[in-house]
Amino acid sequence: MNPARWRIRCSSGFSLRRIPPTLLLRLTFGGSPSAISRRRKSPSARVVLDRLATTELGARDLKIPANEVESWLRTLTSVRLAVATRLGIRDAAAADELAALPDDDPRSFMVSVYDWLGFAQETLIAAL
Repeated sequence: MNPARWRIRCSSGFSLRRIPPTLLLRLTFGGSPSAISRRRKSPSARVVLDRLATTELGARDLKIPANEVESWLRTLTSVRLAVATRLGIRDAAAADELAALPDDDPRSFMVSVYDWLGFAQETLIAAL
């Protein structure tokens, strides 16, 4: 990764402040995952939560050091899969249907979270 740190700047329509950091853990470990899966995911989620805490709820830029990239990708993927499962997304057609929901649909916020997580994954991979 060049340079060793990169920044995510959210569009004005979406902010990390709207996602409580503990939501990452709740979404990742919702349901009943195996103990092995928890041991593998928990340290990565802790890295992400600790880094998010340095932003002071979005008041400061998020800077991800190169040595944390793998933890971020693992956690973003886990959370995005958990959100997809809760939304019933099983394929691209289901994702497209949900993307067309009106703003007043109660699922629309979680769809925006799902989309943002994909954006964050793509941005992080592109910065490598």
